[in-house]
Amino acid sequence: MGTTTNARSLRALDPRARALARRRVDERAVVVARRARASIAPSTTSAASSSHSHHSSWASRDADVVAWARDAWAVSLERDDDVIDATLGRGRDALACAKMCPEGVVYGFDVEPDAVASATMAFERAGIDAERARFEERCHADALEEMARTRPRAFGAVTFNLGYLPGDEDAKTRAKRRRTNAKTTLRAVSAALECARVGGVVTVVAYLKHEGGAEEHEAVREALRASPTKSWTVTERRVLNRNAAPVLYVARRAAE
Repeated sequence: MGTTTNARSLRALDPRARALARRRVDERAVVVARRARASIAPSTTSAASSSHSHHSSWASRDADVVAWARDAWAVSLERDDDVIDATLGRGRDALACAKMCPEGVVYGFDVEPDAVASATMAFERAGIDAERARFEERCHADALEEMARTRPRAFGAVTFNLGYLPGDEDAKTRAKRRRTNAKTTLRAVSAALECARVGGVVTVVAYLKHEGGAEEHEAVREALRASPTKSWTVTERRVLNRNAAPVLYVARRAAE
């Protein structure tokens, strides 16, 4: 109370005292305002930075076919589902599936021995029980046709990320990598449709820029488009304003 100067107390003072009191009030107001700005500015800057970062991450995600595929798995998978990664690569997709299905087993296939080794190491680093990772150096068509015979409609998801083993810095090494192709991938996708359970998904990420990629993509597209509508819902997603952008196909089994 004693430190507060209001209009009534100012009127009770002589002119010189009133002027001094008003100046002190004004000075205190300036200090309060400065303190308020100082306390608000960092959070405002942080919020702006956070907003920009959030926008950037979504802008990147809007063109990420692999992220889209993972969204489809997350909707479909149960904790105890088994999953097939038909094109194992470095094991990133397989590991994502393993984390979504902590009580399930992930089967992975790839023709590149480096892929099997990389995926196995990725699972070890993540602390995934070795019993939950069944990886094999094998053609995806042969492997899935066997799975369709021995375990039909038993998997929550079957995933494909077509093309060749990623991550090689050396162009010569990259050029020597074996690529998936229309003939074997068509067999593999057809078998995958027999492996997915009711409510399960088959996801295919197809690339068009490498040699044979466009032909492979077209073969996959036609095969999935011919799936019976009573049993399957098939969607296609891509970025339209990018030349030869990769494509994600999601086939979801709706009924027996």
